[in-house]
Amino acid sequence: MELSFTLLSVLQRCAFDPRIASRPAFTQSTEGTSFAQLHQDALRLADSLRRWGIGAGDRVAVLMGNRLAWAGVLFGVVAAGAVCVPVNVLLAGTEIRAVLAQADARALILDDSAGLGAGDIAGLRCPVITVGGTGELAYAELLAAGDPDRPAAAVKPGDPVLRYYTSGTTGPPKAIVHTHQGVLWNTQHQIADLQLSPDDVYLVVPSFSWAAGWHHLTLAHLWHGGRSEILPTGPDTLARVVDAVGRAGITRAFLAPTVLKQLLARPDLLERLRGSSLTRVTTGAEPLPANVPGRLAAAVPGCAVTQAYGMTEMPLIAAAIRPEEVSVRPASTGRASAVTTLAVKKRDGTISPTGEGEILLKSPALAYGHGPGSGADEDSRRTGWFHTGDEGTLDAEGFLTVSGRVKDLVISGGINIYPAEIEEVILSCAGVAEAAVVGIPDERWGERPAAVVVERARGAVDERQVRDRCARELSKFKQPGRIVLRTEPLPRTVTGKVLKREVREWFSRAGEQEETHAG
Repeated sequence: MELSFTLLSVLQRCAFDPRIASRPAFTQSTEGTSFAQLHQDALRLADSLRRWGIGAGDRVAVLMGNRLAWAGVLFGVVAAGAVCVPVNVLLAGTEIRAVLAQADARALILDDSAGLGAGDIAGLRCPVITVGGTGELAYAELLAAGDPDRPAAAVKPGDPVLRYYTSGTTGPPKAIVHTHQGVLWNTQHQIADLQLSPDDVYLVVPSFSWAAGWHHLTLAHLWHGGRSEILPTGPDTLARVVDAVGRAGITRAFLAPTVLKQLLARPDLLERLRGSSLTRVTTGAEPLPANVPGRLAAAVPGCAVTQAYGMTEMPLIAAAIRPEEVSVRPASTGRASAVTTLAVKKRDGTISPTGEGEILLKSPALAYGHGPGSGADEDSRRTGWFHTGDEGTLDAEGFLTVSGRVKDLVISGGINIYPAEIEEVILSCAGVAEAAVVGIPDERWGERPAAVVVERARGAVDERQVRDRCARELSKFKQPGRIVLRTEPLPRTVTGKVLKREVREWFSRAGEQEETHAG
């Protein structure tokens, strides 16, 4: 029998360690599961799945909100030798069916957070296993019937284990397939690179149906016997995060830039975090305004806010900045992680360890492929590097600063303009909740920057003040030629990234009913 270290081995390591086995691996409010119990549940589910004919390489879709059972489901699917396909909890019925069809799912495990009716479920072409409810196949019954003494299915490190679908910022979603060894590389390095301690208590905020749910600290924390508190899926995330910090003794959390900016506007919640157990918040998904870490550090002394850079293709943390580096590099996402080599592709096509251009990387944690027709795969085969599609700068000390998406770059009169720089200036204006800058056609210059400014309330933003601020802090060619004021939030992907293609459409639709100003 081939001896392999796989994703299940991470859990097994803790379940077999008498010092750790009985400790809680995951908690949710007053409930929890130990490492030993989680391992037993995984083996029971795996046995039942295999009795139903699900085995090596089969794809099992999972559509659930964040709950304790998610951990048992993930490791149960893995122990059966199958591939877990997390399905975005925000998708509608038609979109869910499309993912199931594309994944060729042999089964779907879901709970009531999916919002699917009996008719939707009846129309699915695969068996449905329900969690927290009743049905033809109930998760609790499969656990009860499973044999925990049956060995897990034999798999190899290079076998697929997880299949994600991208959020589609530039087009239709694509499948991203991860192997056991890729996930292990992504997991192990985080312990040292993010200075994680077994005594930390990590709050899982992102949905388990997104890559950040499992692959930002959660699996790494599990690897060395730490406890993770699961925030249930639901509304009013910010208030529930603060509640959880106080209730569960949270020391670590991941919060998207949008949530951090909302937190700065809530002095009542900031006051509750002062003196709490929270010591470090990591953020990512989009560039963070350079002044945010300092403002939050001043409001919540003892809690460092650090940026990380990564992607669903992994490493999820390709670069990260340490707390002691934030004050001198506030706009940077830090240096390459231990499993990542970074470079940039310059305008002339050369690949360099320093300079400005498209961010490239190499890592053993990378997914081994996308779906058909992926331009990223074609670029990678040609150059030997993974092309991220992000624009950035690598300095002589290895610090990475992310400017935005390559396709979001505005080229006006042959000069490159980075939307993030303009957005940060606009966000510093009173009354501004969000800002997005895109390029729009211009007869003279080819493109000119244009800004959508989201007001905290109608009439809260003085458009002249925004223009004056831009005139003081930006070169003339960078100043927005048009500004649209709105109260509707910016369109975003489920991971918080602004959908710039939709923002551009706002300008094409802007008419008499929009408050539009020409520069």
